[in-house]
Amino acid sequence: MIKKSYRRIVTYTSALFKKSKEPNQKFVLFFRPRAGSTLLCDLLNSHPDLFCDGEIFGIGHIGKVYFPAIYLKGRYAIAKKNVYGFKININQIRKQGFEAQTFFSDFHQQGWKIIYIRRKNSLRQAVSFLIAQQRNEWIGTPKNTLTGKFTVDPNELVSKIERIEQAVQKEQELLAPFASLNILYEDDLLSMEQHQTTLEKVFNFLGIDSIQVKTKMAKTASSNNLADIIENYEEIEKIISQTPYAYFLEEK
Repeated sequence: MIKKSYRRIVTYTSALFKKSKEPNQKFVLFFRPRAGSTLLCDLLNSHPDLFCDGEIFGIGHIGKVYFPAIYLKGRYAIAKKNVYGFKININQIRKQGFEAQTFFSDFHQQGWKIIYIRRKNSLRQAVSFLIAQQRNEWIGTPKNTLTGKFTVDPNELVSKIERIEQAVQKEQELLAPFASLNILYEDDLLSMEQHQTTLEKVFNFLGIDSIQVKTKMAKTASSNNLADIIENYEEIEKIISQTPYAYFLEEK
C-alpha cells in the first residue's frame, strides 16, 4: 500500500512540476487477459525511444484514479520517451467510471493509436486464466514455468469460454469505428520466431524505426498439449466436444 501511494504521489507531482514535452506518438494497448499483452509490452520496451507502461488504470494496482488526464501526463513525464503507451482492459475502463465508447473516441481524437491484442482460441485462454488463478502466478518467466498437472472444473471452464467469446465480440464492435492494429497471440506471439516480424509491424504502425527485439519472459507452459497440463483432460475433452466450442480442441 505504501509503495502504491508513493507511486501515485510521484506521478501527480511529475505531472504538475516536471517540464516535459508530450510524446511524439502515444498508444493504448487494449488487451484481453491471458493473451500475451505483458509479453508484447516487454518486447516493445526493447526500443530505446519507446515506453510501454503497465496497467496504470488497474483497480487492483492503485485504486480509482482521480484526475486521470493529469495522472496520465505524469506517467509519460516519468517515462521521458518519444513514444508512450499503456495497457488497459475493458474491466479497468468500466471500473474507473469511463464509458468505453467515449474513452476510445476521446483518445482517438487526441491522436492516440490503438493496438488490440487477443487470442483466437478461447478454450486455451480460459485454461490459462483458471490455472494462473490456481497458481496465483500471472507472468511467465523461466523461473515459474508450469510443473505437474492441474484439475480444471469443466463447468467453470465452459462458463469462462462463453464470457470470453461474448467479450471479444463486444470489444470488436467497440473498436470498429477506429483504425487499430490487431495482434493475435497465436499468429503473432506464440512462437519466438514470430516476435521480430510482429514487432516490426507494430513499430511501423507507430511510425518509428524498427530495432532488434528481445524479451526476458518465457512461456508458462512447456507443452502446447492440453493433456500434458490438465489432470482431468479426458473429462474436459468430452464436455467441450459437446459444446459449440469443440473446434477449439483442434487449435493451438
